[in-house]
Amino acid sequence: MIRVIKHWWFSLFLFLAYLALFHIWLSHGSIPNWMTTSAGLLLIGVVLRCALSRRYFASNYDLAFHGTVILDLALEGFWIPLHEGYSFYACAAAFVAVVGGYRFFLLHPRWSKVVRADFPS
Repeated sequence: MIRVIKHWWFSLFLFLAYLALFHIWLSHGSIPNWMTTSAGLLLIGVVLRCALSRRYFASNYDLAFHGTVILDLALEGFWIPLHEGYSFYACAAAFVAVVGGYRFFLLHPRWSKVVRADFPS
């Protein structure tokens, strides 16, 4: 369990932050999206900086894939004024499949030596 948390803590945090922001946008219509988006992205940025300092990411692509989730939150929060429905769960599932699948591939002992060559030590 500790190993799982050690290798997946930022991904899990980002997943929960993604779902939390969408639920805030749905339930608090009186608060402008840009305010909650700014606060959420600030928190994610602080945790991202912590992940970078702890060398969490297994490769530059791993970092880039996590960055697409953050970019999606920024675009959704700043450019879409009204969120309705729960279709964001499908997006979250797709992000889990792509980002989580790639990270699982990177952390697997058989393939990690081949793929990690793109990340400078």
